[in-house]
Amino acid sequence: MLNADLGRIINSDEVQSVVKPIKKEIKRAPLKKNPLKNLNAMLKLNPYAKSAKS
Repeated sequence: MLNADLGRIINSDEVQSVVKPIKKEIKRAPLKKNPLKNLNAMLKLNPYAKSAKS
């Protein structure tokens, strides 16, 4: 590398025109419910659980 001024290279118009823009929102995966503790989650997996529990 001939030019040691890395900050100047990174901030140059030539590099910035090619680089992807910064992502504003980070998408997170939804938290999964534990079917052993959450009755509605259990009923989606096993509809018989409602009559078995009572």
